Amino acid sequence: MDTKRWVPIGKIVRAHGVHGGLKILPYGESFAFKTRGDLLFVKGEGEVLDKLTVKRIQRAGSYWIVNTEEIRRRDEAEKLVGFELFLPEELLPPREEGEFFYYQLIGLEVRTRGGERVGVLEAIFETPAHDVYVVRSGDSEILVPAVEEIVLEVNVENRYMIIELLDGLRENDY
Repeated sequence: MDTKRWVPIGKIVRAHGVHGGLKILPYGESFAFKTRGDLLFVKGEGEVLDKLTVKRIQRAGSYWIVNTEEIRRRDEAEKLVGFELFLPEELLPPREEGEFFYYQLIGLEVRTRGGERVGVLEAIFETPAHDVYVVRSGDSEILVPAVEEIVLEVNVENRYMIIELLDGLRENDY
């Protein structure tokens, strides 16, 4: 059995062009480090299906257009729409101190400085200014700006995050 940790780095959202290009919605910044000859792995519902070798890659707004050695026609690319792209954890680009990949943050328990449980970090979305963490507790959802004045501590080993819960972040604060 494969013991590698496979990390999702993007999702194929549509075919691009007649030569089998893939339009990819990235999860984070991993595609910025990809170049010709690098490998990507396609994974559907089960095991890793196949490796793809980057032939050409370019940014297209908030998406990436990737052509591969293995996919040469649009109909081949269309079969992969909806599939996620993965990398083994050891092939991810290095992080600076205090920087984390999204997969490391999803699922963290979020608490206040005083120890009050706020919820679980369920999703992250990018904005031009900074990322925003979606923290859910039961039916309520809190959007937490990912800035150092609010996010005080991130501990991925022990699976928690400490935040400064400012007035107005909770629904019932209004």
